[in-house]
Order: sequence, then C-alpha cells, then structure tokens
Amino acid sequence: MEHTFELDRTNDICTVTITGEFHSPQDGFRMQYFALQFFAEHDCHLFLFDLTGAEIFTGTSEAYDIANPKGELAEGLRRLRGALLYSILTDHEYFLENVAVNHGFSIKVFDQHADAIEWLKQNG
Repeated sequence: MEHTFELDRTNDICTVTITGEFHSPQDGFRMQYFALQFFAEHDCHLFLFDLTGAEIFTGTSEAYDIANPKGELAEGLRRLRGALLYSILTDHEYFLENVAVNHGFSIKVFDQHADAIEWLKQNG
C-alpha cells in the first residue's frame, strides 16, 4: 500500500489517496494511526480516504476489526470524521460503516467524491 495526502485548508479536509494493495485490517490500522498523528500535528479532524485506486483485500471479520478499534486508538478516532471513497459500494462497505457508527465513530462510505466532500463540510 502506498498513500499520499493533501491538506485543503479552505475546508480543513485532509485527503488521503491510497493506491496499490490494501490489506485489511493491517493497512486500515496504519491509516487510523496516520489520521491521529495528522490531527495532532495539523489540528485537522476531517478526513477523506480515497480508496478508488486501491485493490482491497478484506473479509467480513477484517471489516469488523477495522471498524471497531480499541483503547486509546478508539478514543482518539472518535474526535475525527472520516469519509471513505470507493469505486463501487457493496454490502461489505455498508457493513463496515454500520459497525463503525454503532461503535461511536463518525464514518460514512461513498462512491462519489463530491458527495463525500459535501458530507464532511456539512457535518464538520
């Protein structure tokens, strides 16, 4: 997995573009830690994770694990909002969103970039 990021100071949104092979939950946890570190350094709590260029390797139990982090990681992530952008939305992505929301995280999945940005701006 490779990732780049760009900070839009106008909207205070950090866009993280993920490419290559994305293995869940390992790479998902890497991105969660990245978001916490970025928040600490830049005081930006809105994130768009663009996975449209990634090949995603995951399953139901892996989606559950990444959507339900524990301990200090979970406490920190509850202060952030994340939009996850996919090429196609399936039941799997909606399952991840549902688990995360049920555990108190502000996450929503999208297949349209403009919709993800609008959601972040409206609910930031």
